[in-house]
Amino acid sequence: MEILIIVPLIKKILTHLYLKHNKNLINIKTKNIVKILFITIFIAFTHIFSISNLNLNDSNSKLVLKEETKNIAFDKKYKRIIVLSLSTARILDSLNLDIVGMVSTERELSKKLAKVPKVGSPIKPNIENILKLNPDLLITSKTFYNVQKDMFSKNNINVLYIDNTTYEDTKNNIKYFGKYFNRDKESKKILFDFDSIEKKIIRKNKNNSSKVIILHANNKEIQIATKYSFAGSIVKKLGIINITDSINILNKNQTYTKLSIEHIAKENPDKILIIIHSKNKNLKLSIKNDFKTNNLWQITKAVQNNKIFFLDEELFYANPGIKCIEALEYLANILYE
Repeated sequence: MEILIIVPLIKKILTHLYLKHNKNLINIKTKNIVKILFITIFIAFTHIFSISNLNLNDSNSKLVLKEETKNIAFDKKYKRIIVLSLSTARILDSLNLDIVGMVSTERELSKKLAKVPKVGSPIKPNIENILKLNPDLLITSKTFYNVQKDMFSKNNINVLYIDNTTYEDTKNNIKYFGKYFNRDKESKKILFDFDSIEKKIIRKNKNNSSKVIILHANNKEIQIATKYSFAGSIVKKLGIINITDSINILNKNQTYTKLSIEHIAKENPDKILIIIHSKNKNLKLSIKNDFKTNNLWQITKAVQNNKIFFLDEELFYANPGIKCIEALEYLANILYE
């Protein structure tokens, strides 16, 4: 911003001096000022250009928050990495990168990740456990930036904030982690396999105009997943209509929304996808009972044709990282049938 203000000002001064020069009104002192200004501008622009080059990878990577780029130098080889999401841990594991700590989870882990020390929840990790592991880099989600930034800054922890919600976020992270951590060969192999499977799957979709709704249920409420959620991003990838598309949600942080049953009935989805985000076994029964007793659900094509699917929690509880290609295949089998 400062550059944009200064450059026109300098240009104006130089133009003024140049005109004076042409009118033979310039003296030796003014000439010296012009020379100094030109030298200063040359040095300044050389410096600005070099800074732009240094930051080019960060700005293109879509991984780093601008507030944190000053702390991240990827020419350094990080040796003590902690990650606060299972999806990221799985990606780094697939790239043969070692980590010293990771988020606590009850979900399935590889033998290698099962042995890694756990540091608590992704939103509010145990800072004492993190400090004991002496990390030189911590990787977490941009979603938690406002909640975590003061805690990490106070404890002088070097943090990389990433997007890791959607299917495309996962592919981007595989690519850029490969680039940053000198694992290009491994990341390219993974992405090549992803692309091959994607092409085979999406080729099966022949003008499929079906419409779905994705319910996300926990102990407190049931929300509707948008295209910015993990499941919603896969539905979009497969070319299927998500009923939330009709309300034109522009904020990419709005992964879930609320819709009235009247609106849902009007949209009349062909299939209902359900993600249970709870250990409460009665929640699933409660949802099934609602479909049977609610007249508005009863008039939807999905309920009438019994096209109701409770999704695999291992794949859809949250972004599963490297397993997201399995999630794509899984949903394709449901949506393309």
